[in-house]
Amino acid sequence: MSKLPRNFLSMLIRFSVSNFLSFKDPVEFSMTATRERHHSERVFYDDRSGVRLVPVAAIFGANASGKSNFYRSVQFLRRLVLRQPQAPEEQIANEPFKLDDGESATLPARFVIEILPRETHFRLTVAVARDGYVEEQLEEIRGERAILIYSRHRSETGIFIWNTEPLQRRAAMNQDREFIHFKTRDTLPNQMFLTSLRGKNVPVVDEIVGWFSDQLALMLPDSTFKLLEFNLPTTLGLREFCNEALRGAGTGIFEIRPENVAWDDFPAPTEIKEEIKKKLAEGQITYLLWPDGRRFSVMRRNGKLRVARLYTHHKSESGKMVRFELSNESEGTQRLMDLLPAFFEMVRPGRPKVFVIDELDRSLHTLLAHHLIRSYLAAMSTSARSQLIFTTHDVTLLDQDLLRRDEIWLVKKSDDGASTLAPLANVEGLRHDKDIRKSYLMGEFGGTPRLTRSLFKLGSPDKEPQE
Repeated sequence: MSKLPRNFLSMLIRFSVSNFLSFKDPVEFSMTATRERHHSERVFYDDRSGVRLVPVAAIFGANASGKSNFYRSVQFLRRLVLRQPQAPEEQIANEPFKLDDGESATLPARFVIEILPRETHFRLTVAVARDGYVEEQLEEIRGERAILIYSRHRSETGIFIWNTEPLQRRAAMNQDREFIHFKTRDTLPNQMFLTSLRGKNVPVVDEIVGWFSDQLALMLPDSTFKLLEFNLPTTLGLREFCNEALRGAGTGIFEIRPENVAWDDFPAPTEIKEEIKKKLAEGQITYLLWPDGRRFSVMRRNGKLRVARLYTHHKSESGKMVRFELSNESEGTQRLMDLLPAFFEMVRPGRPKVFVIDELDRSLHTLLAHHLIRSYLAAMSTSARSQLIFTTHDVTLLDQDLLRRDEIWLVKKSDDGASTLAPLANVEGLRHDKDIRKSYLMGEFGGTPRLTRSLFKLGSPDKEPQE
């Protein structure tokens, strides 16, 4: 079991959600390690907080069981922390549980997250309804003790009851303490207090908000973490990393290479170019996919619009380099290319991140998905402390040689349509040498589709079709 350098901590400890999408009752997801000894060499330990954390979690479940809703729950909380409302009357896009005949419709969604952004273990609790916040509380966790930093609770009359004295005592100057007190009157009902203090010289706030903005990264099945067109030339080591991975994965690609395109040669209609000019802020990137498969990425840097295209290069029989459009590559290869910048961030030293990826295995061959996870775990070291959380249908990843039992999670949907979430470590009497793939497919652990009858029924039409 290795000890983490404190300067490199940036980790998720646990997360719970209730009354949001398919999660009715509270479900808790945790990255804390059990006492299992299997693969103990990769269990993270921090002596200050006393937490033991695993570097990976795979979430399995049937279609519509709630796997993607887990992703959306984390995404929703991140958006609450980072987004400022545009107006006091703006509604919060909360989606309460709907299958209990409206009982949950008026109740708030509730989220609790514990993180270790640097040296301190924090717990943030948020309860939110469409018309605003019902509860917000930040605590520092020291062993079994929870030390309040601030809290706000909405009373039945709609008035907020505040306690910010602990946060004010942490402020270095009187003017900062006065500012914190002033923000209790200035924070909107549909705005997080944490968000309203962002960038206002409150270190504990900036540490937590910075974790959500910089350390927590989310990827949907059809999204990419970073567009390679612009990041290959500017990120040291990324191009070599991607080329080595693509060669090792048997894609046939020898290298990928971005090429700049002059703005005048960018073959977009004038109205699209004008729209890009208006909407693209400094540092932002957008990409456009042409019907013939060409992909152009556009970025505003130093006030100028820059356009780039990404090509793959294969070797011919004679050893000559042959250029291909990205669209000529398989969907699996393109998916791998989208994932590689994320894995680069996770395994390189000194830049820890927590990645949550929905359907990591989309379009990937099962052996390639398995190899990706194994390679990530093999690259873990004392200088590369990131976490990977992903949803998947790939049962070949249900492998105790690859994953610990506390790194495997199962999402199930109960008869009332509510999702539950539990680790495989909760299954009693499960041996290390058991073939859990076979047991899972046979429904022993749940989380598999309930296939009770044929999906299709053929019969005579009610009426003969009229000519």
